[in-house]
Parts: sequence; C-alpha cells; structure tokens
Amino acid sequence: MTEHPPKPPPPLVPLRYRKRSIYLLLFYAPLLIIPWVLTCVLAGPPAPNGGNGQRYFPQSGLSANGVLSMLGWVAAVRTLNSIASVVTIPVTSALLAQAAVVYTQKRKPNQKLSLRQTFVLADRRWSDLTVLVEAYRRTGAGISSRFLWLGMTLIVLSAAQHPIQQLLVSWQSVPVMTCLDNPSESCGLTGPVVVGYDPEPADLATIRQNRVVQEVMSSLAVFNQLDRETHLWPDPSYLADEDTSRADPTYRQTLFYWMDERSSSISKQSDKPPNFFVTALQNGTSTGVLREHAIRLNSSAVCEKIPRAKFPSTCPGKRPFQTSFSHALLNVRVCAPGQYGVFPWTLSRNRQDFSEDLFLDVVDKRDLGLSIASFTLHCTASTTRGYFELANYMNSQAYGPLLDKWPDAETMAENFNDELSTYAGKGHGPPTEQDETEGYHDHYSNFWNTGPADPYDTNMLNMSGPLMTSAIALFGNQSFFEVAANSSKKTFPPAIQQICQQGQLPFSNLAFSIFTDFQSNCAAIATDHGRLSWDNSDPQELLASLLGDWFYSFNDTNSAEMALLASMYISNRAMLTQTATAAHAFSGREIRFGAGMLVPLPLKTLAGTVIISILIFLQLLGLSILTYYIYQLPTWTHALDAVEVARMAIGLKDSVMPPLARGGEVDLAKLNKIDGLVGLDEDRANMALGGPGVITRRHATKLESKRHGNDGFRR
Repeated sequence: MTEHPPKPPPPLVPLRYRKRSIYLLLFYAPLLIIPWVLTCVLAGPPAPNGGNGQRYFPQSGLSANGVLSMLGWVAAVRTLNSIASVVTIPVTSALLAQAAVVYTQKRKPNQKLSLRQTFVLADRRWSDLTVLVEAYRRTGAGISSRFLWLGMTLIVLSAAQHPIQQLLVSWQSVPVMTCLDNPSESCGLTGPVVVGYDPEPADLATIRQNRVVQEVMSSLAVFNQLDRETHLWPDPSYLADEDTSRADPTYRQTLFYWMDERSSSISKQSDKPPNFFVTALQNGTSTGVLREHAIRLNSSAVCEKIPRAKFPSTCPGKRPFQTSFSHALLNVRVCAPGQYGVFPWTLSRNRQDFSEDLFLDVVDKRDLGLSIASFTLHCTASTTRGYFELANYMNSQAYGPLLDKWPDAETMAENFNDELSTYAGKGHGPPTEQDETEGYHDHYSNFWNTGPADPYDTNMLNMSGPLMTSAIALFGNQSFFEVAANSSKKTFPPAIQQICQQGQLPFSNLAFSIFTDFQSNCAAIATDHGRLSWDNSDPQELLASLLGDWFYSFNDTNSAEMALLASMYISNRAMLTQTATAAHAFSGREIRFGAGMLVPLPLKTLAGTVIISILIFLQLLGLSILTYYIYQLPTWTHALDAVEVARMAIGLKDSVMPPLARGGEVDLAKLNKIDGLVGLDEDRANMALGGPGVITRRHATKLESKRHGNDGFRR
C-alpha cells in the first residue's frame, strides 16, 4: 500500500476578512434611516385645505399619553439626528480607509497604482478639499486615483445630506389638538373657550318679526356707512382677487366700501352683487385647532324703472305688505308681494336661495322743474343662506366659502367639531343636514314673546325675508311713513313735527348722504306750545315736501340699490344676532376656540421629501457598496493608516525615502514610478510592496500573526 506524503502547511499569509465594516454599517444605517422615517411620520399628511403643509391631526384630539408619546418621538428624532451628524464623517472615512486596503492590494496581474497614490489614500485625502487644487497643479500630477475621487464624492454626499435636510425640513411649534380641546370629550377640568353662538335654523324660524323690525327701524335712523360693521365678512372669492385683497381690512368692514364700489362708474362694479355676507359672529372669528361651521346670509338688490302701468293693481301674495300716502302734492304706493310674517327658508342646512320683490310708485306734483320727479320702481332682492367653515388652523386661518351641501354624518363626526347644545331637543352630537330640534323650539315659543310692546297684534308673526323686513321697517307700523300716511290737518302735533322729534327718519345719518339733509330741515322746526315756528306754513304741505324729497332719492336706481343694500344688511344682522342672543341659553350652538398644545413638528414639502429621500438612498447605497467591496478580498490590515504605511516604507531605498538624519525632501517623482500595490512575493508566502502575486479569496486564513511569530509582511 502506497503512502501519500503529508499535505504541506498553508502559506503563512496573515490575510483575513475584517468585521469592523459590518459593525460600522449596522451602527450608522439606523442613525440615517430611523430619524428620517420618524420625521415623515411626525410630519404626517398635510391639512386638506392648508397652504403651508402643516400637519393635520384627527379632530377627535390626542390623549395626554398621545401628546407625551409625540414629544418623546420628537426628542428621539432630534437626538438621533445630532448623533448622526457627528459620526457621519468619521464612520464614512473609517469605511473608506478599510476599503483603501482592498484597493491597494494586487487583485489583477495588470493592476497599477503608484506608491504616491497609495500614500495619498493612506493620508485619507478624500476628506481634504485642498487635494482638488493640488491635483490640477503640476506638482500634484500623479496623486489622483479613481478611489480618491469616489471617496471624496461619498464624503461630500454624506456631509451635505444633514445641512440640506435642515434647510428643506423646518421645525415649527405646531398647535396640536388634544382631548382638552374636544368639546364632546374632555380629559381635564378645562375645555375650549366659547367665542360666540350660532343660531340654529329652527331658532331662526321661530324668532318674531317685531323684534327684528324694531331694531332695523332704530338702526336705519342712526346708521352711518362709515361705521365699522363687526358682523360683515368679505366673501373668500372676493379676497382671492389680488387687487381687491390689498384694501385696508378695516375699510372693508364698512358699508361705504361696498357702496363706493357700486357707485363708482370707473370700477364697473355696479352690475355685480356686493360680495360680502353677514353672520352672528364677529368678523375674523377663529376656532383654533377646532373645525366648526357658522350660518351666513348675503343679500343684494337690483332696481329698474318700469312704466306705471306695470305697478300691480292688486299686490299679489297670501299676505303682501302694501301701504300708501295720498296728498294733493304727493302720492306714494308701496307693494311687497308675498306673505310677511312667515319664515322663508326650510330647516335644511344646505344652501338656499330666496328672491323678493318691491314695487314703489311715486307721483310728485310739486313744481320742482324736474321732468323725472315721478317714477315707478321695481326692485328684486336675492338672498342666499348657507353655512361656511370658520377660520382655523387647518385652513391656515382663512375661512371657507359657502357650502352647497352640508357634510354627511360620517364626515361631520370624523372631521369637524360642531356640537349641538345639550339642552336642545335632539341633545348632544354633531348637527345633521336637517335641523331635528324643531319640536323643542315650538315648545318654547313663549320665550320669544319678550320682545317690544306691540299694539298691532303682530307679536306672533315670524321673521320674513330681508327685503320684506326692510319694507316693513321703512313703511310699516311705527315707521315715519306710517305717521305720515295716517296724519291729517287735525293731527296734533303735526306729523312732520312728530317725525322730526322721534328721529326715526331712515338714512338721515349717512356720512355721504344719497338723501337730502333732513337734519337741517328738522332743525328749522321748533315747538312753541304746539304751534309751528314757520309762519303761514301748511303742515301737510311741509310733510309732503319732506316725504317727496326723501322718496326722490329712490328715483336713481343706483341710490335705491344702495339704500336697500344697507337696510337688508341691517335686517340680516338683526335676525342673526337677535336669535343668537335669545337662544344661547338653551338651544344656540356654541362656537368654541381650542388653542391646542404647542408641539415642535417638522414641516416639509413633497419636493423636499423626494430630494432628501434620494440623498439618503444614495448615501446608504454608497456605504453598502463600500462594505460589499471590503468583503471582496481578505486584507492584511484593518485600515491603511500611518503604522501600516511605515511598515510599507521600511524596505524603500534611502534615495527614495531619505532618513530624517540626512534631511532633504522626498522625491515625489520617484514615488510616482514605484509600484504601490501590496501583493504576494515570489514564494507566495508573504506580502511585499510591489509583490507580483495576486491576492485572492483562497488566501484568507484564520492564523494569527502571534501564533507564527511573523507579521507576514516581507521587508
């Protein structure tokens, strides 16, 4: 039997795979990925109507534990980002130093790398930007290598990622809705602040007419179009216009602003309806982190001259409003078709449009020298009632447009915080499209009888439309026109004196009056034991003159439209505010403001998210490829550092690397000609600088240098 000779021992080459790169990658990758993922989660979906990318939270609010958890995640993101920004360059440079060992080992027979290039990699010049300048100088010829530029690219990418992230992702203190802000479910002793009350449709349907008419009547006598109207809101579509949005916000809250637009011949606005609406709430009311709705009304009027024959011979409707004044010098007829004392809208919260008509016929027989002193006028008013979303954090504090449809029950429960009064008939819960509390308001109908004294037996009539209400306030019971219409020569004191003393003449206090200066006329009338101070003056003629001058202002259709615009605004305002005031104790819906809790959260854009995600992906891809490259070959050292360079330089001749004792400089040109690759020597047992042997995977060994008493590097 033939015996085989013993297998020779493997070559004593200390080449092995280093685990440090895996550990570094496993340590650094989570620092890169986790904070960015958490940042995207914390930023969350943007608000549906938000213009600045702010975070949107469910309208149910977060619990106390939820807020604390969010604050904890914010702290974690900031901590991990801080750690990552500190270790990015050291970790990347350490991986490059280990990969440089693989790059400087002889892997192919025709591979080339000068000793100078090896020394540059050992100096880790990939993190030194001055190498860019040096490489393009004559003295720097031969220092560049593919690994150097790829390493520098990875360093720049890694160093730039964090600053770019800070630039594209800003952190702001965002008000977060908590359970303390939720009106339906509070987790503490405090809750949202009530900032107003919104009348329910069923409340509006039961308010009595005389309550509103009395306020309209008294308001028209003292109304000034330069007064700041706190319940007047410009429509969002109007504010969207860049030119009109530049107007002073305070000026926009005066009726003069809207009248001036219509009266201006160069603005070309006279054919457009006034673009504002009225609510029971103060202009600019905000609900903070809550989302709530409010009812709104907007009215406009269009007037035209018509032939007298078109004035209705019989005022149409179930209960129209009609009245007249007859005098030898002046005849006036007023007709408002329809049915006064009946609420014109349903209990639905959807958008509702309503139109009304008013006919006015004036025959002025005074000798004024005016061919158009007599006229017949037909005015049509259009009123829209509906709901809109109040300003809040979600819509960037910009209140919403008129809603055509009330949101469905599921949407209301999930996305809004409107809550019915707990004292209303239906009780707690979000409002539905149809106000279901009608029976409750009928039960409390006597509540509305606390209005002004009414000797005309109209105290049980409900609110009418704004034009009908305006007509009743201008020409109905207790108005100046009613005093004039029921007067005679036997009236004592004379009707004109009563009108001036009561001070109930509508539009007499307009700042830039489209009506005659009635204050001066009334100032000329004084009382002297029941006799007029005007000698030989007929009170009835004076009365006809006063009324004729007042009605003459309606001869201009634009002036008539502006007068009705003011009266309908006051009518809508009175109806909403009177209802909210009377109903807030039991059925009025509270409008609340929730401040939320300030939490620092990231605000990002889609473009910023894409850019940062790409940068992180490229950085991770580069580090992963670098780690994979390191594990392609076993290496003789864990990193190309100063110690290993010293070992490599021991065998160099003095002419190439002169000792310190001799002085002089290193001949860099000679370094460019010396092979800088580390390969196996001729015996394939040790490594040598410039060794011809190619290093492969099969040369990996588990033998330690101490075991053999040799470091494996041939000198």
